[in-house]
Amino acid sequence: MTKFSFFVPAVALGLAAATPAVAQDNGFQGARAEALIGFDHVSIKDFGMSGLGLGGLVGYDWQDGNIVYGFEGEVDGNTTRKTSVDQDERRAIKANLDLSAGARVGYVLSPKALVYGKAGYTVARFRSDWRDEESKGYARLVTTGFRVGAGVEYKLSDAAFVKGEVRLSHYGKDGDLEQGLWREQALAGVGIRF
Repeated sequence: MTKFSFFVPAVALGLAAATPAVAQDNGFQGARAEALIGFDHVSIKDFGMSGLGLGGLVGYDWQDGNIVYGFEGEVDGNTTRKTSVDQDERRAIKANLDLSAGARVGYVLSPKALVYGKAGYTVARFRSDWRDEESKGYARLVTTGFRVGAGVEYKLSDAAFVKGEVRLSHYGKDGDLEQGLWREQALAGVGIRF
């Protein structure tokens, strides 16, 4: 097991312990802030690279009976990269910053559990560096696309919660991305609702 296996539960327990006893339960409604960590995989045609995704998210939800709906914005970084050496040339490709904004709709299964789906717009940056005996250089790519996902949110207290989420992003067919570029993620999160 890696050290990250213990990160989310430890933070979740800390947030639950720090939550004031006088906090009022407003269901799944209100502003929220989250920290995210998990698996990140980027692929195009037969090329793929994987790494660790890390991010932060803020959003706001409304609740009407068992239906919850809201919007959110997210900023993610990652360790996703791939390096190759072909004869005398070395090439490194790295996924950089990923920004997204979107909406989600969920259904309350119990006073503590919410299932939801989400969709939105995403912007991602990538960088490619190369070096050989005679030259070196780099190229940057900024591309946009759409993101869909689904997840489960579970309340630890009136304010603190944890969640698990899977999502798929597709970035345009512009420039060299004739087949489009795909990103798959499986993330765990911990957050506070205000």
